[in-house]
Amino acid sequence: MSQPLPNVLSRLSFLRVNTLGGGQAMWIMLTEVNGEKLAVNFNHVLCYNTYGTGTRIVTLSTDQTFFVKESIEEIEAKLGIDVKA
Repeated sequence: MSQPLPNVLSRLSFLRVNTLGGGQAMWIMLTEVNGEKLAVNFNHVLCYNTYGTGTRIVTLSTDQTFFVKESIEEIEAKLGIDVKA
C-alpha cells in the first residue's frame, strides 16, 4: 500500500493564539498551491528539516507531512527561535 503524497505548499505563516488557561498556542497557517488553507498546531510538529531549497515539516499525523518554500532559518525567525552558536 503506497503512502499519500505530501502536501506541497506555496506559503506558510504563524499565528499565536491565547488559550483559555492564559498561555499561548502556536499555529502554523499553511496555504496550499491550490489556495486551500490548513492550520496545524505547532505542538503537533515532530520535526522540521531542510529539503531541497525549502523545509519538510513532519506532524504527528502520518498523512500530514508538508514541504514549504521557506528555509529553516526563515521558519525559526518567524517562531522567534534564536539559534546562534
